Amino acid sequence: MRELKRDNFGLLIAYLLPGSVALWGASYHVVVVRDWLTTAPAEGPSIGGFLHATLASTALGLVISAVRWALIDRLLARAGVRQPAWDFELFAERLAAYEWLVANHYRYYQFYANMLVALACAYVARLAAIGDFGRREGPVAAGFLLVEVVLLLGARDALRKYYARTRALLARRNRRRRKDGARPVVARTSSRGPKARRATSDPADRTEAAPTCPPSGQSTAEQARHGAAQSGPDAGASSRRREPGEGAGGGGSTGGRT
Repeated sequence: MRELKRDNFGLLIAYLLPGSVALWGASYHVVVVRDWLTTAPAEGPSIGGFLHATLASTALGLVISAVRWALIDRLLARAGVRQPAWDFELFAERLAAYEWLVANHYRYYQFYANMLVALACAYVARLAAIGDFGRREGPVAAGFLLVEVVLLLGARDALRKYYARTRALLARRNRRRRKDGARPVVARTSSRGPKARRATSDPADRTEAAPTCPPSGQSTAEQARHGAAQSGPDAGASSRRREPGEGAGGGGSTGGRT
């Protein structure tokens, strides 16, 4: 006998069991379906009847799932349980985790919601077949309403958990995090402080030396030559051009004596 695996169990509870409940409700009005489900003890269940009942239950389960999508899904969406935005570019690399979430959350949601719809259909078919809602039907109706409320709460909880976990698995923010997942590069700081770093990073500051004071006792022309030698060839040339001219230096005093 083939082993009942996780995926097969999920399909069994999501479609076959709710479909069999709806098929039981249809047996109140369809004689052929009643023959499939109830046989004489001497005859025993036949292979044909079992096969027909299984196929009919599966077909009814799919129809019930469509009704569930049209009613329960929209009702829960209005209650705040909405499908998140998924990024299917991450689907291939996270397929195993997604299948696990479907098997452990969404299949149970399908069972709760589909069974809710199937029980409602079966109970309405039973009431239509009985035709009389008496005192004996009161406890049955109360039990039916209680089971319906429990199934609705279970469906809401299973769908909410499924959406929350798939949001964490396939949300678009995970794609941005994956692209920008590299650690930011932090600039290395020096212990000398920002001012020292700016001073060493400027090449003009590294090459420029502090001027030295000329020795005392020299004339103005010698002081100018000394400053030109420290400032570079351009400054020296400008100071040599100013020596024979008139100015505030020694050249001015020489012209005054002539």
